[in-house]
Amino acid sequence: MNARNERLTHRLEAFSDVVIGFSLAEMSVNLAIPRHASEVYTHTVALVAFAWTFGVIAAFWWSHHRLFEGYFVPTRATVALNFVALAVLVWLVYELQVFVRFADTTEHAAAAIPYVLTYSVMYLLLGALFVLCVRMRWPELDVAERRQGLNATGRVLAVGVGPLAGLAVCQAFGIYPEWSLFGIFVTQAIWRLAFRRLNLAG
Repeated sequence: MNARNERLTHRLEAFSDVVIGFSLAEMSVNLAIPRHASEVYTHTVALVAFAWTFGVIAAFWWSHHRLFEGYFVPTRATVALNFVALAVLVWLVYELQVFVRFADTTEHAAAAIPYVLTYSVMYLLLGALFVLCVRMRWPELDVAERRQGLNATGRVLAVGVGPLAGLAVCQAFGIYPEWSLFGIFVTQAIWRLAFRRLNLAG
């Protein structure tokens, strides 16, 4: 990587860290203040949604860090995808506020489904970044780095696909849409098995 591309990559990573940090701050600032102080820890939906989304953003940062640490290649496509993925991350925090606001109403599903879809889109965009960058870096990677790149790509894509598959199941059986997020664990397990077989075959 030449000096100009290296500097651009560092600048993009720094900008991304600022956006991710802003998203974490915005997540807590925008939570609605309850009418009574005693209700802070009794509003279960808000607490679970807050903890889940904090974990999502932290996991996104970690995957994003791994991408920039070893694979990112600054091109028009990858820079644009990175910006779009960050924008979707900020939108996910907004969707959290909507979900918490309407979780106990008849509009529960209308608030939960966009949150799940936004989550999936965010990770699919990050997965697309991994696909493009690992592919461009492929010739210069050794065997171990190729396996790590392939594994990271598959895991990120599995996180994006899981909720979509779970949402279809929830819709079919009349289950609350937010339970579709547990589809992540299923697709992650499937990927681990598939990757293990690829390693054995290799």
